[in-house]
Amino acid sequence: MKTILFGSNNKNKLSEIKYILDCFNILSPDDFGIDENPHEYGESFEENAIIKARFYGERSGIECLADDSGLSIDVLEGLPGIHSARFAGNAMDNINRVKEMLKNIPVPERTAHFICVIAYFNPENNTVFTAKGSVDGLIIDELRGENGFGYDPIFYYEPLKKTFAEIESAAKNRLSHRYNAIIKMKDFLRRL
Repeated sequence: MKTILFGSNNKNKLSEIKYILDCFNILSPDDFGIDENPHEYGESFEENAIIKARFYGERSGIECLADDSGLSIDVLEGLPGIHSARFAGNAMDNINRVKEMLKNIPVPERTAHFICVIAYFNPENNTVFTAKGSVDGLIIDELRGENGFGYDPIFYYEPLKKTFAEIESAAKNRLSHRYNAIIKMKDFLRRL
């Protein structure tokens, strides 16, 4: 079984990655004693994903995957975008800031997208590959659901009539933005 480092210590992301890439041995930076994080100076999800994959790949010496993902709200011209995780502070502050910015906008006009870019980096030959996934929804005012993390309680997924936080993890893992990106990456990894 091929071993790949996933450049994140976020337990939710690691769990999702391990579930989808179950044919690979996925390790985290903790497994290599890497306790520093890269400075994400990119101007896009793709740039930041590559920065992270290269950072962890060079420190570990093995093939590495890393993602950058976030919420893009059309009426807010793509905000919070690449700043999603640090938009206002912690997860609840982030949600409250988004809700405040949208307070005068009707829900049907609050179209949004979860976007994820997964980057692959091989330190042996400097190979870089990226895959992008997205899922569409609406931002609602009421927090609904106990599953998920981040903006999931206010991201309403119309086909299931539920927020991402109301969808059980296994089902969400089959339709999320991260899943869409990882499936594309999985096809690439199998061809290596």
